[in-house]
Amino acid sequence: MPISKINTTSITDNSVTAGKIVAGAVDADIAAGSIDTAQIADDAVTADKLANAINTSIAVGAAALPKAGGTMTGTIADFRSTGIDDNSNALAMTIDVNENIGLGSVPATDWHANYSVLQLGGQSGFWTHKAVGTGKALHISHNTEYDTGFKYIASDQASLYMQGDGKHIFSTAAAGTAGNAISFTTAMTIDNAGIVTKPLQPAFSAYGSNQSISTNTDVDAVLPNEEFDAGNNFNTSTSRFTAPVAGKYLFTGTIEYNSTGTSHIAFRVNGSFVNNGWSDFADTKAAVQSRILNLAAGDYVNMRMYSNIAGATNGVRTRMTGCLLS
Repeated sequence: MPISKINTTSITDNSVTAGKIVAGAVDADIAAGSIDTAQIADDAVTADKLANAINTSIAVGAAALPKAGGTMTGTIADFRSTGIDDNSNALAMTIDVNENIGLGSVPATDWHANYSVLQLGGQSGFWTHKAVGTGKALHISHNTEYDTGFKYIASDQASLYMQGDGKHIFSTAAAGTAGNAISFTTAMTIDNAGIVTKPLQPAFSAYGSNQSISTNTDVDAVLPNEEFDAGNNFNTSTSRFTAPVAGKYLFTGTIEYNSTGTSHIAFRVNGSFVNNGWSDFADTKAAVQSRILNLAAGDYVNMRMYSNIAGATNGVRTRMTGCLLS
């Protein structure tokens, strides 16, 4: 008799076994492929109607994430998603055996086991201690990974931001070779009290020795001694400060003569006086001046002195200071 319709009441529970299907023991109409979807009622073949062996085979088969969402257990060996990677079918995310995550990349294998890592692309990442407690920190880095020490991912410069113990620390490193150790230099720190320190910010203080000056003459101040020079931008041989970067710099200058007379000081940029260069506070033996100068990288500044009588300067009281403001 031809089969016109199969519904749930027509199939005894567990009656459709794998053996029946493989051996072709079901009606010849089925073997000939004469039953199509129109002949099977919607939801007619349920898990209850299938033999236990078939259900078990489905359960242990390859896992598949439901397209409409849901829960999937097991290991995802290679996660690719047309939703995350905009239909490019490229590798979107990797979770390695250390539970480190790579977005658009496979995480480096030699991160220290004490850290959890989110690597972005090939060279950047967020990483933090797995443990909880004092002395732990969050790091954001570029071209940097950490095993037993910092090392370069690629042959390039490197940078590191660390937040921990209530501090924010920004560090930089010159270019190095991939795989080699990195020696970071702290560029700026914001401590727990909100105090900002920038140890690499250009700043100097230089002073002279007793220097003779003729009547009604202006000369360059000779300043062969330094108290400090962050960045080594002041040259004691030429008594010049050279700006390492463009910006606004504050300069101060003082002189004291051993003779009574009119005295002045001025600053010069690249050998030329700035506007109103001799504007200062002066008395019969001393003069002081401060100026904010807008400099380009490579501009140099020196101090000029004037007296209307012959005499000599007091070396330790003849001084020039400067620092980068912004």
